[in-house]
Amino acid sequence: MRPGPTTPHDMGGKASGFIKSAVSQPQGLRTMMQSVKADDYRGMRVRLSGYVKGENIAGYAGLWLRVDGAGYSLNFDRMSNRTIKGTTDWKKYEVVLDVPEESIVIAFGILLEGEGQVWIDDLQLEVVGQDVPTTGLKGFSERQKDEFLKKDKEERTRSEEVVRARTKNYPAKPVNLDFEGQHL
Repeated sequence: MRPGPTTPHDMGGKASGFIKSAVSQPQGLRTMMQSVKADDYRGMRVRLSGYVKGENIAGYAGLWLRVDGAGYSLNFDRMSNRTIKGTTDWKKYEVVLDVPEESIVIAFGILLEGEGQVWIDDLQLEVVGQDVPTTGLKGFSERQKDEFLKKDKEERTRSEEVVRARTKNYPAKPVNLDFEGQHL
């Protein structure tokens, strides 16, 4: 994740990440994201947490976390039931998902829909206990899996090979989650 302007969440920091709408009435979602291999997290529950600040968010913003298998998403949360809107000061948010054994990739970040600006800082991706409730969309993975299984076997195999090849060089752990380093 790339460092942003000097709007850090804590006074000791020097940078944060941000997304800002560049036009009035932008269409769709914009995101800043990172992907890591799921290898070290399989069979566990993970929490993405971090500090978020918003300015004039007309649509919504939120952290997001997605766990992907070889051809479809297994779990997903984009804070759609607890969105960030308007102008807000720094506040800590979190999303929590299970990482099934068949997981290949964990993707995460911040999203912005509509006009405004959103900053993030001091993110953490950590393993948590089963006592921490998940926040993901119920039924999401079942729908994704059903759609994937409707494809013929050859198409599923091709899709799995593409995912495995694309993610082969992903890092094992997240980098630069405090936006202070130069690890891009």
